[in-house]
Amino acid sequence: MGVLLSVENVVGGYEFESLGKKIYVDAVSNVSISIDDNVVFGIAGESGCGKSTLLKIMYGYIISPLKVLRGNIKIFTSNDSYIDVLSISSELRRSRVWWKEISWIPQNAMNVLNPVEKIKDHFVEILTTHERIDKDDALKIATEYVESFGLSKSVLDAYPHQLSGGMRQRVVIALALLLKPKVVLADEPTSALDVVVQRGVLQILLNKQSELKNTVVLVSHDMGVHAMVTNKLAVMYAGKVVEIGRTEDIFEKPLHPYTKALIDSLPRIGDKTLRTGLAGSPPDLRNPPPGCRFHPRCPFAMDICRKEEPPMIEIEKNRFVSCWLYIRR
Repeated sequence: MGVLLSVENVVGGYEFESLGKKIYVDAVSNVSISIDDNVVFGIAGESGCGKSTLLKIMYGYIISPLKVLRGNIKIFTSNDSYIDVLSISSELRRSRVWWKEISWIPQNAMNVLNPVEKIKDHFVEILTTHERIDKDDALKIATEYVESFGLSKSVLDAYPHQLSGGMRQRVVIALALLLKPKVVLADEPTSALDVVVQRGVLQILLNKQSELKNTVVLVSHDMGVHAMVTNKLAVMYAGKVVEIGRTEDIFEKPLHPYTKALIDSLPRIGDKTLRTGLAGSPPDLRNPPPGCRFHPRCPFAMDICRKEEPPMIEIEKNRFVSCWLYIRR
């Protein structure tokens, strides 16, 4: 198992203009992650920490006001070469990379399905554009394909608004996996669904990952979801990755105080202990605090935490943390 997707020193955010002045909001700040082949890699953190922005950058979906200041997103191929998603033209990205190498499942399925086209038209468009087959063959492939996602063939003749939220999400997942991409970026794929439907959607995603042997990068603020489905986990806070490791190791022994707080917030069967949240609020990313961005809320904050940003260090094999508690000075 080797590295399939490499995120290298990515810095990006949102640039706005207000009262004649440009305002930059730092959303992803010097993030580096290596993601292996044939895994489910999780990205966790509270709302606003930069998870979804990081996924957009990984996909190469850079549309104003999103701006990437620096960094590389490399997808490695079987012959040891790579494609840098951010350095190629948008035309090449659409024709060669999207759908075939990397696909994206956004948060709200209704926003990505054309409301005036039937579901079959979405499948046919992808297949005729990227596989150079005629419409009849494309429709035949789509008809055989949708049933493997627990959908009836009749779904193809429906418009998006005629389907339930769970069915629409299954359709979007099916579209994302249609050309068997190496990497699937799933941004909160179950956030708008009830618990029973969530489980079904996640199970389909896992079954397809096991079948295709590809890599799924799953963004969720729900640590319970990560515990259930991911192999490896990166925890983000205020645009920074603060901890990376095997999911099992992180839940057994969280290293960063923020990671521990996230895990401690989970309910446990039979445990009636009152859950307490973190004091304070995430920082304003228009003007992040100096030093460690978590220090204003950290119960273990030291003087150095308020002055210097901690580097990401490997404290044991495949366990990384960015915290002064683990760095000798």
